[in-house]
Amino acid sequence: MAINIQEILHPSDSDSIKFSKINYNFDQLVVNGGGPAGPKGEIGNTGSIGQTGATGNTGDKGNKGDSGETTSPWKNIAIDLNLSDGKNNVRILKPKPGTDLETPVIWLGDSSFLDEGINASDGDTTLRSTLNVGRHYDFVGSSVNAEYATFWHNANAKIKLDSEDVSDGSSNYTRFNLSAVEPIVVSSNPEDIRFSINLPTTHTGEFRLNNFNITGNFEDGMLRYNSGANQFEGYINNAWVELCTAPCGSGGSNASISISGTNLDLNADGSESGLQPTFEFSNWSGNVSVNAAGAVGIANGNSTLVTTDPVGPVAENITAGTNSISFSVTVTVPSGYDNVANTVAGSVTVTQPTSYSAPSTITGQMDLNYGSSGGTVCSEAGTSAIAVPVSITGIPNPSNAEWQAAARNDALAYFNANPSFLPAGDFFKVTAISDHNNGAIPVLNEFVEYDGNGILGDVNPCPTQQYTVTIGANSAITNASIYNVASGGSPNNTITRTGGAGDSIADAFYVEANAGFNISPSQVNISSWGGGGSNTYVNPNVNSAGRVVVGWNDIIDPNNLSFDIGIAGSVSQLTYTVDVVETNSSSTICSETVSNNTFTYPQGEGGVNFQNYFLNNYSVTGSTGSIKVISSNEPSFSWGGWAITMNSANEPINGGWFNCNSGTGAPSVAITGSEWIYTASGAEDYLATPTDVFGSGGIGNPSFSWQLSGMNANKFAITNATSQTCTVDYIGTGDCSGGAHSALLSVTATGFDSNGQSISPVADTKTINGCDDSSGGSS
Repeated sequence: MAINIQEILHPSDSDSIKFSKINYNFDQLVVNGGGPAGPKGEIGNTGSIGQTGATGNTGDKGNKGDSGETTSPWKNIAIDLNLSDGKNNVRILKPKPGTDLETPVIWLGDSSFLDEGINASDGDTTLRSTLNVGRHYDFVGSSVNAEYATFWHNANAKIKLDSEDVSDGSSNYTRFNLSAVEPIVVSSNPEDIRFSINLPTTHTGEFRLNNFNITGNFEDGMLRYNSGANQFEGYINNAWVELCTAPCGSGGSNASISISGTNLDLNADGSESGLQPTFEFSNWSGNVSVNAAGAVGIANGNSTLVTTDPVGPVAENITAGTNSISFSVTVTVPSGYDNVANTVAGSVTVTQPTSYSAPSTITGQMDLNYGSSGGTVCSEAGTSAIAVPVSITGIPNPSNAEWQAAARNDALAYFNANPSFLPAGDFFKVTAISDHNNGAIPVLNEFVEYDGNGILGDVNPCPTQQYTVTIGANSAITNASIYNVASGGSPNNTITRTGGAGDSIADAFYVEANAGFNISPSQVNISSWGGGGSNTYVNPNVNSAGRVVVGWNDIIDPNNLSFDIGIAGSVSQLTYTVDVVETNSSSTICSETVSNNTFTYPQGEGGVNFQNYFLNNYSVTGSTGSIKVISSNEPSFSWGGWAITMNSANEPINGGWFNCNSGTGAPSVAITGSEWIYTASGAEDYLATPTDVFGSGGIGNPSFSWQLSGMNANKFAITNATSQTCTVDYIGTGDCSGGAHSALLSVTATGFDSNGQSISPVADTKTINGCDDSSGGSS
């Protein structure tokens, strides 16, 4: 496709022609549909996320999904035996085999199975029982609990199946237990739960009985193993009877017996009946015993089997004295008696000892005050009884309240034993109690009415007695003072407080550094405290008066009405810093304003003694130096602007200290003299008077320089142009009647201030007029 375009870069084209060609060429591209497609550019940067669009319309309702049963691994089978009632009788859940090759396996309690998280695992998949039950796993505590299953009959009757690892010293094994669950009813007895096996049972392993101490209702046919007698026993005819085991019933020798004559009447052991005595209960040589804990012991004596009722254990004896316990005893008749193997019964009474230990008694003492009125005994103005015994039995560590109660009761017993001391209707007060270790016990602030015969009457509180406590402060801090007020006042290390016994009191002492010193809370500590407990503190901040606060609190104790607090620590000397400027030019030191050095001095040296302290302690940089004081951080410092020149030996030069700020005002010079100069009168003198401008070293007059200026300056002549007084003559010819001439007379004074510091020159000017009055003109 041909496109007609114009050349743009022709060297003779002006800018306007070039722009016209560019526009023409673009028009040609548009008319002809553009040029051929260029190569595809690179993908641009991702743009910013656009704004969220408006919420769309609600879509059409979808089709109903499959029921949960469709996707559930369980089949829900409803059994309905009465279609008219609209209710199922029961619902059965069965796992679906689907297309599996084997019956589904249910695995409950697999602790290695996790269905989610980074440690997800299928757990054990090797078991093929239809139902597998593992012990309960606690995921939070990462522990395996013992139970597999609980079989629930009702809230009180239920059994559980669990297992445990057992070590009996000779072997380690796992034991499965089927046991009753404790009843949930508080203080109730365990339920009577029995396990019945109604099928023939074969045990291919050992079968062990460990049930000698079983309790409850015994029935014929029960078995137990008597571990004390090392024998198996069966319950027959309301008694436990030994089961005959080897060598019992092993038989005699292999021989024949010849019987002739009448019949033989034989005993159970084969002996001939009627030839041996009959065994009576009194013939039994054994005994029954019981210990304080209730364990029953049986010594069989001449019998092979002895049983008791109760079997034991019996109740523990924890009371004072012994118990008498009766037992029904059944004795199996031994060999050698006509009634061998039969049983005889009797009763025995056994003395049970006690585990009771009589409680120990501890004894303290008390003081009493008694009299005819409550006010008398409360003020302890009545009769006193000292060191009256107070006893407590069975309480090894009595509390204060228990000592107080015992003291009141023993006081009643004391007055009952001494009726002449306190008639009925009078009063007493316990004024002091000490325990068995002679430790002080707080007393109750009360008075008790005595009704006689050891009987307690009314108990009333005594009026609160007021006590004054004096607290002193002992300070070992040098250059510091103790105050009992937060600010102001005079040093005082004593505080007094008044109140009743047991009242709380609190206050503080204040430590202030003396002049020239500073103190902070970190420099203060409490070395001793004479009050109760450790009720003291140092406030971490100084108060508004700059004092360190040492606080305390206590309870008023009538036995401790004067005590001290020890305060230790140290102070630091207070210093200030002055900024100075040091140069080697004494003539310009007063003009210096920027500090280049500092000097530190203690509090107390910034007043009238500052110049002397500075001169003796400042170190000059070179052999000599001029130093000017700029400012200090000490309040009301007044030596700013003073200067001195000194040598390295701290000796003043050029007269010592001088004040750069001295003088009555700005330096100046003023001209005095006549305004008119007449030829007839002759020349006029003009005086320069300087103010605060001096000669070298601040002494004498400065130097002067006089000048004339103006267009008619040449009409005047000046002499003594460098003196304080100059002379000016009119040399013009202007007639005084109208031809006078004017000029400016100026003087410049150059010198120093009173401290010898060079200053900028100062000047003054005066307009003077001159004319010739020699021809009789105006004068």
